[in-house]
Amino acid sequence: MILDKGNIRKIAIFRALSLGDLISAVPAFRALRAAFPDAEIALVSKQSASAFVSRFPQYINRFIEFPGYEILKEPKTDAHTFLHFVQMMRHEKFDLILQMHNDGTGINKMILLFGATYVAGFYPKEHPLNADLFIAYDESKTTTDRLLQLLNHLGIETTSNKLEFPLTEKDYKEFEHLLLPLYFRKFICIHPGARGVWRQWPRRYFALIANYFVEQGYTLLITGSKEDADINNEVIKYIRYPVIDLTGKTSLGVWGVLVKNALMVVSSCTAMAQMAIACETPSVVVNVDGSCDEWEKLNKKKHLFFDWQKHPQVDKVFMQVVLMLNKLKSKTSTSHEQDKLVPIKFQEQ
Repeated sequence: MILDKGNIRKIAIFRALSLGDLISAVPAFRALRAAFPDAEIALVSKQSASAFVSRFPQYINRFIEFPGYEILKEPKTDAHTFLHFVQMMRHEKFDLILQMHNDGTGINKMILLFGATYVAGFYPKEHPLNADLFIAYDESKTTTDRLLQLLNHLGIETTSNKLEFPLTEKDYKEFEHLLLPLYFRKFICIHPGARGVWRQWPRRYFALIANYFVEQGYTLLITGSKEDADINNEVIKYIRYPVIDLTGKTSLGVWGVLVKNALMVVSSCTAMAQMAIACETPSVVVNVDGSCDEWEKLNKKKHLFFDWQKHPQVDKVFMQVVLMLNKLKSKTSTSHEQDKLVPIKFQEQ
């Protein structure tokens, strides 16, 4: 189905998800802007997405906070607040709303309440929807490719599925104010936290790998939000060496600076994994909750993925981490960077 682009001046994207899910949607945002260079494009998402939106002014004009909906786990809201939000959305008179949140279960009915001229998105494969602007939610594809597939269906050309996370001079100034003794590619980030306890890899295993990194001569950072304090403190308790604990101490931009300049990152957090891919930093992802299709398609030369439900073997993870670190050491050695201490500075992207 090809949209009449000439009549579309105001677009809303509904994706009320977390950071990793937003990063994975950037190629779709990029393609949408290329197709509608003069349109006003708004992202409707959770309050936490406002900082993300401000990083992409070239793709998204503004942020609209989504208060929540009864069938969604978060954010929580009451009926009065939700009805007020619906009235506000109807008043906006969007020409097009894109449902890029999930397979549409329960959500599509809500999106139709917003009164847009056109509504496009996904529907569950098992419940076909007779609507020209909707397609079946294909779980065999990565999130990024699935969103691009929707745009292709709408007649919007897509050219690249490359992720991006731009960093600014302000981000680097905030980093400098932390006065961290860090140099380019001389430190490694461990990110133990993940949304939901069931997604978290055992603390002792993170510590096992952390101890190895320190013994190899690398500075070790522990990163995470304030909500990760308990798990991070326990990981640190098991590490035999001093580490730099940045739990709850970094903004989104500083976190990006750290990932961009690290030698590698280790986590079971999808946001950290997507950030590493966007920053082109080698990563080790231990997936605990079984949602594995997304990561099976990673660039295996740069990103190691482990399905913990199928193979809960810490020795395998450890050995692959050792091999990756050795390859990275070899690469820096051949490029004469092994003994250099290169300051971390902002560079125009």
